[in-house]
Amino acid sequence: MALDAAELSRWTRFCCQRGIGKFTATHDCVAEGNKELMFMKDDVTAVLMQIPNIDIYPSPYS
Repeated sequence: MALDAAELSRWTRFCCQRGIGKFTATHDCVAEGNKELMFMKDDVTAVLMQIPNIDIYPSPYS
């Protein structure tokens, strides 16, 4: 996903305002490719959008 400077600036401002919410990771999720999201336990991450009906990162605890 390539962003031009103006679009990147808008997303950055939205993220700094906490997006639509935030989550705290309960476990490590190590990316296996350059297009995957990676976070470590206790990282706080801004949620920028909801992707309906997609379970991208299922919980290993369910």
